Amino acid sequence: MKQRKNLLKGTLAASLLFSASIPFMYLQRREFARAADGTVYQGTMDSKGLFEVFVPADRKAYTVCVEVPGHTAEYKNVLASIGVDGEYRGIYVRINPEDNLAGDVNQDQIIDIRDMNEAVENYGEQNPENPNLDINQDGVVNETDVRWIEKNFLSKGPLAGNGNTPKETIGKKGLADFLKMIGLAPKGE
Repeated sequence: MKQRKNLLKGTLAASLLFSASIPFMYLQRREFARAADGTVYQGTMDSKGLFEVFVPADRKAYTVCVEVPGHTAEYKNVLASIGVDGEYRGIYVRINPEDNLAGDVNQDQIIDIRDMNEAVENYGEQNPENPNLDINQDGVVNETDVRWIEKNFLSKGPLAGNGNTPKETIGKKGLADFLKMIGLAPKGE
């Protein structure tokens, strides 16, 4: 069969629209597709968060991946082509990752008290060693980053797995206690 290329398109999740302080194309992020044999096809992204990845039009399945520091990861499995008259033809595939939740600073695919603890320990740090702490990528761990953890507190990303449960406290300290450590009150108080 003659082989063509196929275009996979998608848009970053809504939470990224509001957590990013710079245009999407300048964000630290990765968008790519991975074939079952491990071959990786890098993608591109425009200033509005639309990403594109070209893959061969063949019978293989691909995993489309979107990874952004400080957010849960999103992966979608797709079949990108069909066989017609002795050749594979690409089909239009649009992927809209819905669950790139802001606030996963320790990258365990859960946003919980462990993320808040790490953010509080590094509050005010400029260009932190762990880039996941600077959720909105403005160069400093600040209230904006902490509020994203608060907003998505106890949420799980799609890759967290069933046995991975968000932790609400460390010892007897909960969300309000950690916020108070840095001079903030919980939203709504």
